[in-house]
Amino acid sequence: MKFEVDFSPSSVSAETAGSNKTRDASSKSGGLKSVKALASRPVVLSLLAILVVAAGTAVVFRNSFFHGAEIAASEPPPVVTVSTSTVGLSPVNHSLEVTGSVSAWDPLSIGSEANGLKIETINVEEGDRVSKGQVLATLNSAVLRAQLEQAQARLLSSQNHLKKAIQPNRFEDIQSLKAALSQSKANIAQQEAMLAQAEANLANAERNEGRFAGLVSQGAVSQADYDARQTTAKTAQAEVNHMKESIRSAHFGWRQAQEKLSMAEIGGRTEDIDISKASVAENLATVRQLQAQVDQTIIRAPADALVIKRDGHIGDITSAGKPLFTLMRNNRLELRAQVPEADLVHLSAGQKVKLASYADSALEIIGVIREISPIVDAESRLGTVRIDVPSDSKIRPGMFLRGMVDLGKRPAITVPSTAVFNRDGQVFVFTLSGKQARRRTVQTGTYTSDAVEIVSGLKADDVVISNGGGFLKDGDYVRVSQ
Repeated sequence: MKFEVDFSPSSVSAETAGSNKTRDASSKSGGLKSVKALASRPVVLSLLAILVVAAGTAVVFRNSFFHGAEIAASEPPPVVTVSTSTVGLSPVNHSLEVTGSVSAWDPLSIGSEANGLKIETINVEEGDRVSKGQVLATLNSAVLRAQLEQAQARLLSSQNHLKKAIQPNRFEDIQSLKAALSQSKANIAQQEAMLAQAEANLANAERNEGRFAGLVSQGAVSQADYDARQTTAKTAQAEVNHMKESIRSAHFGWRQAQEKLSMAEIGGRTEDIDISKASVAENLATVRQLQAQVDQTIIRAPADALVIKRDGHIGDITSAGKPLFTLMRNNRLELRAQVPEADLVHLSAGQKVKLASYADSALEIIGVIREISPIVDAESRLGTVRIDVPSDSKIRPGMFLRGMVDLGKRPAITVPSTAVFNRDGQVFVFTLSGKQARRRTVQTGTYTSDAVEIVSGLKADDVVISNGGGFLKDGDYVRVSQ
């Protein structure tokens, strides 16, 4: 119901004119009408009172109505109807993402130790698996082999000289010396026998001389016979003396033969032997050096490995330090991930890492952390984590991989994934302040299928718009669905 009261001058004049006409009519009607008018005055007063109250109520209602209309006019209508949710803590999977390039666990760079030799054969190609000691390539070794043969001949000559220095006498010479020694012994024995015979002759001659001495004094024999017996005795004595000297000479000859045999059996002089030994050692070292150089012309695999690169070609001239092959030892791969120092405390050897390729999203393999670098780069503040990669996978050296390490669950602030938006490089949510949507920049963490971890920008018990915020802007009025 709407009440209106008109206080304009025209309405007041009309009322006054009506009042004057009434008074004129009442004055003309006479006294009876005046009595009736007086009798009806209380009723008129009551009606006037009601009208006054109604007019006041209408004025108050009118003021209240226009004030509400002003408030309604200052608050825009809601842009959209939204749903909200209250921020709280919930357990989320705690994981750490690592990235890095795949490389050989122990790359082996195989080259030639010999300079200036031509490559004659290449026996393996990239992708071949080789075993320890297998021949990878051969070099031209003709000159080295000729030098080796010369050195081996000199070594043989020096070895023979050493043998001669050690034993200069031949076997036949030693046997001859042994025979001479035996002859000397026999000669001594013969001389000793002859001495005994001479001594016996001397004794007989002396007895005859004594007997003839008595006979000559008796005149039984002549002086000539006695002189003959004396001469015989002297001759026998001289023979004994001669035999004794011969025996001494035979003993001297025996000792000389013995010394010659002993010296022959002992061998050459010490200084001659030492000189010959030095010559042998020198020639042997030369032979070993040339043999090593010849062996270096045969390039062999140092371990079981996979050939991942071949740089050598037939006809190339080798030089020290230039690799011919690159091998991947034991066919083992590793991912070298650079991890911030703050995250290194969460990692340990033996943890499993789920690896995936940016190039092939379907490729997923499981690696294992083998070791964590004991040092952190002072400038980048990154540490190296080495992750073993299965060798039977489709991973190749040089590929770039990402990995996720599961660190368990932890409490975190989460919001529905529908509440998080990413525009122009900024991640934000809309919170509800009264009836208005307020944009708030946040930093996100772990993403799940239906929720997102908020690292910073929100706190527990904040109210966020979970649905309907896709077309909102900061400060828009919204209607919250019940």
